[in-house]
Amino acid sequence: MPYAKIRQNFEAMRSAYRDFKSLPPDIEKWLKDQHAVEDKENEKRKIENIEREAQGKKPLPMLHSTSCCLQASLSFNATSQPIPKAGPVGRDNTTLSGGKNYVLNVDEFRSYLTYKYGPTDQVVEFSEIEGLQGVLIFGGGHIEFWDGEAIFQSAKGAAKRAGNQNAVIGAGFLKSRPLWFWQITQETTVASGPDWLVGWWDVNDGNTYYYYFHPDGTVNYIDTRPSPKWTPSKKIGNQGRYVMRANGPFITWQPKPGVKPTEETFSRGDSGRSETVMSGSSNNYGGLIARKM
Repeated sequence: MPYAKIRQNFEAMRSAYRDFKSLPPDIEKWLKDQHAVEDKENEKRKIENIEREAQGKKPLPMLHSTSCCLQASLSFNATSQPIPKAGPVGRDNTTLSGGKNYVLNVDEFRSYLTYKYGPTDQVVEFSEIEGLQGVLIFGGGHIEFWDGEAIFQSAKGAAKRAGNQNAVIGAGFLKSRPLWFWQITQETTVASGPDWLVGWWDVNDGNTYYYYFHPDGTVNYIDTRPSPKWTPSKKIGNQGRYVMRANGPFITWQPKPGVKPTEETFSRGDSGRSETVMSGSSNNYGGLIARKM
């Protein structure tokens, strides 16, 4: 599956990036204050865990915030699409100096990227994304930028950025899976999809699916309703290609074992003028109704 694309200047994001040993003062202060709060809570948890152990219960985890999401936010805030105040799940993003907003949690960052830029495929080996630049999310544990050869906070990545050679992330952070990748590129391609089509659609054939039409002619769906405040599914239902016909998109989905490739033909409502409603048909399933979200 082609990776979802973030249309931004990677070099500008690289220039704005700071490793975990070179954080700006406002981020350093936030982390210091947060760690003080967590240290107090951890003391309470240590006592409570003694009781939980006696009761045969699992211990409560110790709290310790890291800076990776703040670092990634710093780079996104250097683009034309900075981190918004409204955060995913149940809280707003944190605002620091200069009125800039910061995501605090890896799952929340994945939620933001998936909702804004669309679902993306998972990476098994780094060789699959060699030569591409973008952002990687390691399970629910870490977020890093990838320069085409290495992550920023690796010995190789730091050397290329002329960064702090001691700011290298431990291998444990990089073992979390699944591994998602969004490509960051300013590459312009001939757009297959018009502006009215690009984005999320609610599609119903008796069951409900959520399609994301990318501008480059790819489309994929998930079963979980997308929302600015959500936790995306770790699995993407399927991925396909579409071409525009006279009245709407024609989709060919990747085939499933034992089933011929599903093809869907959509037509815009309101005699071909609607930009928010389409009806459709499928060669394998029933009739379709699609509504722009």
